[in-house]
Amino acid sequence: MASLTSTVARLPSAVLRVGQLEYDVVHGRFNLQGQGLQLTAQEHKILAFFMHHAGKLLTRSEISENVYARDLDPDSNTLDVLIGRIRRTLGGAAQLVTERGQGFRLLTSDEASSDAAVPAADVQWQVQAMAQVIDRYQARTFSDALHMQAAMHPATAAQPVDVAQCVAEVVRMMERLHADQALEWTLQVQDGAPPLWRGERTDLEEVLGNLLDNAGKWAASAVHIGLAMEEGDAAQPPQVVLQIEDDGPGMAPHQLRAAGQRGLRFDDSVQGSGLGLHIATQMVQAYGGELSLGKSALLKGLSVRVVLPGLQAAQRPRKA
Repeated sequence: MASLTSTVARLPSAVLRVGQLEYDVVHGRFNLQGQGLQLTAQEHKILAFFMHHAGKLLTRSEISENVYARDLDPDSNTLDVLIGRIRRTLGGAAQLVTERGQGFRLLTSDEASSDAAVPAADVQWQVQAMAQVIDRYQARTFSDALHMQAAMHPATAAQPVDVAQCVAEVVRMMERLHADQALEWTLQVQDGAPPLWRGERTDLEEVLGNLLDNAGKWAASAVHIGLAMEEGDAAQPPQVVLQIEDDGPGMAPHQLRAAGQRGLRFDDSVQGSGLGLHIATQMVQAYGGELSLGKSALLKGLSVRVVLPGLQAAQRPRKA
């Protein structure tokens, strides 16, 4: 009996640990902060492979060959979607990062703790921005009527907003906010009349911030923004059309129908309050616009289409 005990004592640990994430190799179980993880079979295989090679850069080909043999095409976005889902499940407890153009890496505990801290100025800016969102949402009931009146009487409304410029600025902010995901953000502005809109620029920034942040949270590798100005006629005024698409998991039909309800969330693996889409919808409608959700034909994830009243040609500022 003594010899058996001695033999067991010399066996290496059957539990791999990276920060608060543990993997029981013998039983094939993952635990995060003491709680078991619910993973699909594919996600389980990929995460186990990363745990066995923590800290090492793993290429798409290596993951494909070792986890799926010949079943997974390394050139497809399937791997990005799976890793994106794993990343959302882990949250901030384990750093699964993308090395652009090279592959993926699960940071060791030492690497994660030694990462450069977020500058205090950026943290303060984000806190202030969140406080402003809450304050503005609480005051929305009183300001909606004023916004509608402003849209109906351009002479008393705010100055025209260059929508393309505003979108570009918010995209740059999102690139910094979601830098650890190494997403590819693309903005395509259709040739023709510049998309101009009359309203409060801060309102447009808030709508864009909520929608683009949501796309960044769910995207596996890419977010595409399309922007166009659709000319109107005597019966139909011009419209500013914004399309935001990502390559994430998208939404099921019943989720699309229910989306936008205040506080309603479909997946707790991504941080958030559930207010973002609701706020964006309310603001767009306050200006007489429409917000609709669907499946992205380009990236196969979620597509958000925003239509806002544009400016008539006679209302556009003349070039100097």
